[in-house]
Amino acid sequence: MDEAKIAEIVKAERNAYTRAWRAKNPEKVKEHNAKYWRKRAERKLQEQQADAQREREGQA
Repeated sequence: MDEAKIAEIVKAERNAYTRAWRAKNPEKVKEHNAKYWRKRAERKLQEQQADAQREREGQA
């Protein structure tokens, strides 16, 4: 078998495993997604606060 075919099979198997795991563990998926979006929102808030701070320093 060539490397491209092997890589394709590996990708398909990994995707199938991941779909099955997510189907069996919906609470873990939900917790992970909530944690991801919370961290993303916190990062966005920090960026906005830093931008506001830079604007205040530029005006002073």
